[in-house]
Amino acid sequence: MKADYKLAAKKAYEILNEYNIKKLPIDIFSIIDSYKNIELCSFSEIQSKFKYTKKDIKMCLGSKLGAVINKNNKYIIYYNDKIGLQTSRFTIAHEFAHIILGHFYKAKTNVLVHNLNNKVLEYEANCFARNILAPVFAFKSAPTNTLLQILCDISWKATRTRLSFYETDIYYYKAYESEEAKKFLNF
Repeated sequence: MKADYKLAAKKAYEILNEYNIKKLPIDIFSIIDSYKNIELCSFSEIQSKFKYTKKDIKMCLGSKLGAVINKNNKYIIYYNDKIGLQTSRFTIAHEFAHIILGHFYKAKTNVLVHNLNNKVLEYEANCFARNILAPVFAFKSAPTNTLLQILCDISWKATRTRLSFYETDIYYYKAYESEEAKKFLNF
């Protein structure tokens, strides 16, 4: 199975359009808050409520960054809130992508964590996350590293990744834009 980057980018753009988001940085917390079947839970909350250590959480969730669990189409996104807001935002967007892209059904599981055994799902989730947090259409041309990092409030690593996939994601955005235009042409 090959990663469907076009679908991942399209879903990110659809959400940005649906919520009529016109400014940076993208508030991923507000977007997710609007979904009644998705909850966010920080590692700090888990530590406080259950008296777990960081090691316990990593052992239970299988990741030091985050995970998402599906229970009867109700989802909980767990994220490490001690690794910096920028990295937390990307992790949340990545885990959100697993829900939006139907990865639970593709993987036939109720728990998704960073899993190198299923690189396709991880690549798609990363594509979605970079396109929702740092959409290519927000810039007329590839911005500088510093400008992108500041405006989109993303980590240095996410900034480098966004820029390395800039041209590819422009292609996916233009394909999405073309599909949207066709809807109106057929009206």
